[in-house]
Amino acid sequence: DVERAPKPVWRKWLPYGIGALVVLLLIAAAVWAGRGGQRLRVDEDRLRISTVATGDFLEYVAVNAAAQPLRTIYLDAVVGGQVRERLVEEGAIVAAGTPLLRLENDDLTLRQMQSQASLAEQANGIRNTRLALDQNQLNLSQQLAQLDYDLGRAQREHDRLKGLFDQGLVPARDYEAARDELAYLDRRRDLTLQSHRQDSVSRVVLIEQMRDQQSRLQQNISFLDQTVDNLIVRAPVAGQLTSLDAEIGELNQMGVAKDVKIVNTGYG
Repeated sequence: DVERAPKPVWRKWLPYGIGALVVLLLIAAAVWAGRGGQRLRVDEDRLRISTVATGDFLEYVAVNAAAQPLRTIYLDAVVGGQVRERLVEEGAIVAAGTPLLRLENDDLTLRQMQSQASLAEQANGIRNTRLALDQNQLNLSQQLAQLDYDLGRAQREHDRLKGLFDQGLVPARDYEAARDELAYLDRRRDLTLQSHRQDSVSRVVLIEQMRDQQSRLQQNISFLDQTVDNLIVRAPVAGQLTSLDAEIGELNQMGVAKDVKIVNTGYG
């Protein structure tokens, strides 16, 4: 038998040494890469240096969405009428009170004209009545003045004839005639004065009634004027007019939402 020589000791540790060498090479390569690194050139005016602080991190993400109005207002005509003019078009930005449509209502316009004519006629009637009442008051005052004058003369004539009659110088019929004339004038003055007072009271009451009628007619005309003004359809709030369904010549009935006007006042 051939005797084998024993294996050297270094062969036993050779794999471990190769592994350690590989690890050292990898560490050296990593250190070298970290020291060298990559370089990026940036302009100085684009650099911003500030103190780092704790805070919220905001990140904006673009998504697809549909904007909805915060409030939508649907308009209908307060009064009926025929569309005569479109004052704005769809898509316009309008302020509160901006005229949108002009309607026309012949019947309403005729009623307004008739009411205005009635008011003018009633005003003339009040003026003529006051003139007549003032003239009647003047006539009564003149009658009272004349009666006071005649009554004074009759009183003096009565006193004169009574003195003569007491002395037996005039006949009884002359004294009695003067006495009757004085009584007649005194009674006539009382009646005229009573008529003057009643006429004054009636005059105040009549004028007050006519003023009330005139005031009510004026209120009616103001209401008609407001109604006619509503023939101009206006935007109640500011916003964007998104729909105006009204054609020239189209008849729009009062309170019917067929001709809808939509006003958007913001988005959210």
